[in-house]
Amino acid sequence: MSIVVIYQSKTGFTRKYAEWIGEELDCPIRAVKEAVKEDLSGYDTLIYGGGLMAGRISGLSTFKKNKMPAGKKLMVFATGASPMEATEVIAKIKNDNLSRQEQEEIPFFYLSGGICYEKMDFFSKNILKMLHNALQKKTDRTEEETGMMHAIEKSCDYTDKKNLAELLTCVKRG
Repeated sequence: MSIVVIYQSKTGFTRKYAEWIGEELDCPIRAVKEAVKEDLSGYDTLIYGGGLMAGRISGLSTFKKNKMPAGKKLMVFATGASPMEATEVIAKIKNDNLSRQEQEEIPFFYLSGGICYEKMDFFSKNILKMLHNALQKKTDRTEEETGMMHAIEKSCDYTDKKNLAELLTCVKRG
């Protein structure tokens, strides 16, 4: 089985996971902007990773539309600042990014990444600032919302190779 990892990363967390997956599976990795559909058609399995912005997996819909070769197996991982235990948040990410049919066909994994304000553009910083302020003002915050509010207060790195265990097991099972 030939595998390639394709990723889109703004602040480095998704790239770090892509590199770790590449090392663990001894397979190449490609930034999505460098990936060419014709070159990708030589692989059986494509693992796509993207960071989250406003609940959307960066570049996933464009990748599926323009670069995903027909008849290939796709796996998807998303990185964000929420903890891996944030089941409601993760379910929403999955529902917002994959159709019902895709959810049955495409294995999806969430990996805790982090926040790096130093590498973010002005727009991204302001979105997170507005989200933080909205959560701070909310009087009936859930535990997950409180966790998210604290997670986005400052730069942080939650990446860990251990977070890849489920994804790697799924890939190795075929």
